Amino acid sequence: MDLAINNFEVETKKGKKILSKICQIDTSDIHKSYLIYTDNKEDDNGFTNCYASIFDKTKESISLQRIETDEEWQMLERILYEMEDKKEEFE
Repeated sequence: MDLAINNFEVETKKGKKILSKICQIDTSDIHKSYLIYTDNKEDDNGFTNCYASIFDKTKESISLQRIETDEEWQMLERILYEMEDKKEEFE
């Protein structure tokens, strides 16, 4: 699957959804790839919904898997905060 594209489609229990990639993170130390993405909808506070999953980038189609450890979530949250800080520097 070529994740150079920004939009991708996933099959859910409720049908197909179009999602947009925010970023892809490949870790060399734990040999996992993560995908941070959005459904382009906002929550009640006006913030864009963001999600993160583990994915296997060697497959032809996207298979999203749950992130199960607090350490992984903390790493991804830290990266998102760093991205937000850098974005604010350029505004």
